[in-house]
Amino acid sequence: MNGHKLKFQDCYSGLCHVNQNMTEVLDELCDTIKAKTLEPETYYSCMMKILKSNTILEYDCVRAKNKSSNGTEITMADTAVFMTDKECTRTVMEGMCDKEAVSNFDIEWEIHQKSARNQF
Repeated sequence: MNGHKLKFQDCYSGLCHVNQNMTEVLDELCDTIKAKTLEPETYYSCMMKILKSNTILEYDCVRAKNKSSNGTEITMADTAVFMTDKECTRTVMEGMCDKEAVSNFDIEWEIHQKSARNQF
């Protein structure tokens, strides 16, 4: 992220006309983005990343659970199918997310399952 900040600073240090207020806003924006990217990934943010991903078909267990899929795309319903399989979900999370997100996988899985059961 520092590289981006330097690029912004290069722009407003002479090539562009930016007043002091704009300079401060851009510096603050860069610092906010940098801080956000340094936050550890959680179990739930990892789940959201998986739900938004179009690369989960790379995992054998996902393809096996979604035999009705045409093999090139996966729907939200397809994602829900493989996410009912604890070990498949663990495999995908370990492959797609930071270690922090899966460090308490068993505990988080149980909490998530209880929450899902209580919604119905």
